[in-house]
Amino acid sequence: MKIKLIALAVAALVSGAANADIIDQGTASGNGTMLFAIWDANSSFALNTGVTMDGLATLVSSGGAGYSYTSTALSNWLAGSTGAVSWTIFANDQFGAQRGLTTSDGSNGTATLTNGNARAANGNKSSFIGNQLNLGAFGVAGVTESVVSSTSAAYIGNSSLSYTALAGYGYNFNSNGSLANSDYATGMNVISVNAVNATTTKSIYAQVGTPVAAHAWMAGNTFTIGAVAAVPEADSLAMLLAGMGLVGSIARRRNRKTA
Repeated sequence: MKIKLIALAVAALVSGAANADIIDQGTASGNGTMLFAIWDANSSFALNTGVTMDGLATLVSSGGAGYSYTSTALSNWLAGSTGAVSWTIFANDQFGAQRGLTTSDGSNGTATLTNGNARAANGNKSSFIGNQLNLGAFGVAGVTESVVSSTSAAYIGNSSLSYTALAGYGYNFNSNGSLANSDYATGMNVISVNAVNATTTKSIYAQVGTPVAAHAWMAGNTFTIGAVAAVPEADSLAMLLAGMGLVGSIARRRNRKTA
């Protein structure tokens, strides 16, 4: 069974905003919706997943199926991409004990990012989404994807979502994935950077996914966040079993000939 997003199962987990196509920045609920962004040197693709921070945690809890997405627009963007490709996710909680959902290359270790810097970084990310992206296409009912060129103010590669910008805040991990992160084993960690106050106290890095850690990856033209590796399709499993049976049959025939 391929890991996939089932719309009916996720409907109760998405933002409760009147227009689910507008990204919830978590200012009122503390449970913002997740943005997926991917870019190269020439353009970027952005997606409002409609899945909240808490909703994602539920999807991947106890090794759950998780979240998966592909579309014609994403496939076309990938087909036209050139050179290095980077991607990331982001969701924000600006209510009370603030937290920001992101990806990590696994080198995060002990947090070096202060609460104050974490809040500033998350605030700049939200400002970019709300102002430069201006929710643009995201604010139009039924439209959840946006593709812009590198000359646009909404280009992700020059934004506060890129690791180049985040490193200045004291991030001790790379938050940008690549096409080399192509399955669960090679995937990026999915973490929440928790900033309980605005002080210089170090923030807390919390792994998403219990008891199995959630990873994020790009396999072909499909983006996935899951806490388990994909299980082979029924037809693939049947072919594997048939092959094993054939090998066993050949081995038995050879044993009889040598007996």
